[in-house]
Amino acid sequence: MRISTAWSHQSNINSMIQKQSNIDTLQKEISSGVKHLLPSDDPVATRQILDLQSNIDTTVQYQLNTQTANARNSLEEVTLGSAENLYLRAQEISIAVVNGALNSDNKIIFKEEIDLIVKDFANLVNTTNASGEYIFSGELPDNRAVEWNAVTQSYDYAGGNQQRKIAVDRGEQLAEGDLAVNVFFGFDSNSDAAQATGGKRNMFDTLQSLSNMLSETYDPPEATVTGGALLIKGMDYSAGAVSFDLASDTSAVTGVTIAAGNYGNLNDLVAAVNVGITGAGLAASVVAHVDGNRIGFSSLTQGGNSAITISNDADGVLTDFGFATAGESAVGANLGGSMSGNGVLPIAYSASNADFTLLGDGGASVTISLTTDFATPQDVIDEINIQIAAAGVDNVMGAQLASNGTSLELHSISSGGDSSINITSATPAVGTFLQDAGFSEGQGANIAINEATDVIGDLESAFLQLTHARATVGTRMKILSGKEEQHEDLMLNMKTVLSNLKDVDYAQAISEFNAEMTALQAAQQTYVKVQGLSLFDYL
Repeated sequence: MRISTAWSHQSNINSMIQKQSNIDTLQKEISSGVKHLLPSDDPVATRQILDLQSNIDTTVQYQLNTQTANARNSLEEVTLGSAENLYLRAQEISIAVVNGALNSDNKIIFKEEIDLIVKDFANLVNTTNASGEYIFSGELPDNRAVEWNAVTQSYDYAGGNQQRKIAVDRGEQLAEGDLAVNVFFGFDSNSDAAQATGGKRNMFDTLQSLSNMLSETYDPPEATVTGGALLIKGMDYSAGAVSFDLASDTSAVTGVTIAAGNYGNLNDLVAAVNVGITGAGLAASVVAHVDGNRIGFSSLTQGGNSAITISNDADGVLTDFGFATAGESAVGANLGGSMSGNGVLPIAYSASNADFTLLGDGGASVTISLTTDFATPQDVIDEINIQIAAAGVDNVMGAQLASNGTSLELHSISSGGDSSINITSATPAVGTFLQDAGFSEGQGANIAINEATDVIGDLESAFLQLTHARATVGTRMKILSGKEEQHEDLMLNMKTVLSNLKDVDYAQAISEFNAEMTALQAAQQTYVKVQGLSLFDYL
């Protein structure tokens, strides 16, 4: 190795340049707080930092989603709590109607309160969140959850079919609310009115029936069928006319044609269907109408004589409208007072004849005489109804098998006004039918008490459905609370690891900085001393 004066000078210069570079790097790290200024400083650490930062950003979004879901579920929980209060007040009123002797003034006061409860209830169901979205409308948050239907004179569900869900963790989503149709509609009911809807009822119809009863008016349900498809955008039938079959009341099955056209919204589609109904000669017995975001068909006849059937999917209309492809049908329901015997209905009368008298509205009276043996309790009921019809009073009273399947139920029939029924022994008395069937002498029932009793039962069923929904909301909120804690712990862990990889250790960096400064100063002083020397001085 050759040692020269130039080499000695250049070596000192390179050493000072390196020290200055190290000092510059340390100054940048200390001022920025970042350990690795360039990816090339430590490629492995840089990759780990990028992965960690991505996970942190994702977790931050999950935290925001969790907070949003928690806020919206909290709003629903408060709303359901307010709804519970309305339920309980309506229940108090219905019990007062059954147990108390109300005068006209009392009924008017209670009716006005029930009408206000119905409106308050509709407002609660149409609650909006901070973003102006309807919390009970599912995937259609811009749509009101319930809308007043002028055709059926009731509130219809107008929201979507799916709950809105939000991602709160990888691969995990939670609902941010419930559908009004699952909370306030479709609870089990044993009321007379629910016979027209498959044993299901909604809160609005239940409260409206109580209001009607307090005003001494009644609304016998008509047959109604509603499709399950959302038809907000209407239907495009511009390729050609389509048809389906419709029958109402006693009319025969008739084809209804929807003219070719692109019906851009549900109202236009319903109008076209009604034109087809008119063309089929059914306009006097059935009407199509908007049912929320769906299409419905209602008979124009109320009560037990009301019936409707939609069928024939040859052109796909049933599928388009969301009906069962095999067809769907419904019947109306009579309203009235009803009473059941608490015994098993006898079926053998040949050895011991039985007579009893039924009394109904307007002086209607019929004496039933049973003198033969029957195979089943239903055969006995059929015979009672035959004798009622023969007496010409089948429009005010009737018989059916009670829900227990063994007892006789007698009912009056209302076409919109008061109705009642009483059972007494025939004169002269024949047999012990009342005692054997579990009735008492002079036992009676009327529509007002029956309606109020039905409302009490419906409110209990509705309340159970509501409390179940509220419990579900509480469960979701508990899960969300756990998620928040989990995300906070995860964020703390990831930020700690990220800090270890990325952040400067100021004590170490300052120590290194001072050492580099000392080394630089030493190098500079050494260079000053040796820069004037030459090897020739030692020759």
